[in-house]
Amino acid sequence: YVSKCRFEKINIPTLDQLLNTENGNATTKYINCLVDNCECTAIFGSTGDVDVINCTIVENKLDVLNVYWGGYVPSPNFQGANLLVYNSIVYDNTYYNGHFPPNGTTIFSYSGIDALETWMVDDGTCSYVNPQFSYDPSEPYMLDLFSPYIGYGNTVYLTSEPYILQEHDIISNHRYADANHSCLDAGAYQTSKYDQDD
Repeated sequence: YVSKCRFEKINIPTLDQLLNTENGNATTKYINCLVDNCECTAIFGSTGDVDVINCTIVENKLDVLNVYWGGYVPSPNFQGANLLVYNSIVYDNTYYNGHFPPNGTTIFSYSGIDALETWMVDDGTCSYVNPQFSYDPSEPYMLDLFSPYIGYGNTVYLTSEPYILQEHDIISNHRYADANHSCLDAGAYQTSKYDQDD
């Protein structure tokens, strides 16, 4: 698990990935993370599946989101590293599509994206509207109160995670919008905050 981390303004001049994971048959999970204003070949490099849950990935320059670690297939029997993106916002990124071809499958569920690249798969639950970030100087990618992604997320992708990863967003706001855990915002920030008694 990688939770509540920020990867900001990182420039990797070589053909490499920002977050390399030697995870083999395990699944690496990024939860409540922010990746913004970075430049790299791919954000995620892996030898196994990667889940991206309630993350915000904005204003980056890259080829693709996910490639095999090192840009090659690690073994003859390897079937591909899947990138599964849930309850996240992937918006206003620049894709060069010039260095590494996409490997594996990149599938989006209950996420906000601004364009469906050829290597992306929308499972039918995604939205393509402007996320309406608040552009608060201290938290520029928090959703404003009128964002269409408030209450947009699906709780099923968090309920199997450890309690501490479910309960708080990137700045420790309570993640769920109601005490019944039936509603949460997409992205790294939970904008709709209510007092909870659970």
